[in-house]
Amino acid sequence: MNFNVPQSLRPIAHYVKIAQEFAQRDICISYWALYYAVQAGMKIDRTSPEAMQFLASTLGYLENVKKANANHDEITSDIVAQSYIENYALKLFNAADQKDKAADFGKNIVKIYYTAGHIFDILTTFGELDENLEKARKYAKWKATYIHNCLKNGETPIAGPPGEQEKPNESSGGSLDRDGTLDPPNPAPTMQDFGFPQIPHDTNTSNPPPQQPHGGYSTASYPDPNQGGYPSQNYGFQHYPQHPPHQPQHHQPTPPPRPSQQPPQYQSHTHPGMPPSMQNSSSHTNVAATGSYTPASDLKLEDFIEARKYLKFAMSAIDYEDGPAAIDNMMKSIRVLQKLPPS
Repeated sequence: MNFNVPQSLRPIAHYVKIAQEFAQRDICISYWALYYAVQAGMKIDRTSPEAMQFLASTLGYLENVKKANANHDEITSDIVAQSYIENYALKLFNAADQKDKAADFGKNIVKIYYTAGHIFDILTTFGELDENLEKARKYAKWKATYIHNCLKNGETPIAGPPGEQEKPNESSGGSLDRDGTLDPPNPAPTMQDFGFPQIPHDTNTSNPPPQQPHGGYSTASYPDPNQGGYPSQNYGFQHYPQHPPHQPQHHQPTPPPRPSQQPPQYQSHTHPGMPPSMQNSSSHTNVAATGSYTPASDLKLEDFIEARKYLKFAMSAIDYEDGPAAIDNMMKSIRVLQKLPPS
């Protein structure tokens, strides 16, 4: 997958490069990164021949990827994609946070923070970020630039959140606008500074990567997203599971072909780690009959994350007026919090 981003669309080059980086490791992140890039590109330049050629060829590529991965709910369903991308971004953020606390400053932590910040951008495809995710996005982008500039200037970065003397400004890695974007320092770091190679100058967007399962995207540059959890260091955020999830919003008709808006019927044998079918809620009546919803005493953060995921599916099912699916997923969330085995 090679893309020659026109000069007028250079602001989306970061997302195109992320799509290239993940093409062989995680087709979900790659697809939605490129989807976001096209959405943003259409707002920047829809008139110049170079931009129109790039956007049209990229749209064709996205359609081919979607067809080649039609059995991947993370691509065909907004609901599943939103949850997957949010969890991935948070786990990248957490991995960078752990390195930060350990004073493990190097290009790896810079790249992880940088990528997490931009994946939070991609998450806005499905609607505005809540307050905590927005703070994480701003912090990740600032921290990547701050550490990069410290290393470039031969300085030792200060671990953890910024104190008064390290808060974002022109001399310490850029400032944050009200809309959450990062004002780059002078001079601004390039993608090569963050560990990304130069974007190639040849264009070949006709062939999508082969269909592939998730789980093979862990490399030396990125942590395994199946390890770790939410940020453990307190940056003034609330714990994420305390907040109700955002629901996918309707998109404009101009971007790439939209996935189905029907509530997904999950196939656990197709997607390990995804919830099983939501169709049958009768198996959970025994939980409701007990009248007891006392949570287990040994709950961990991962349990709350899992319970929150099912509540997100339940809320989405309610939006689609799918009562059985909503009840089914709410009962699954309760079983997780009670440490009961799946039915």
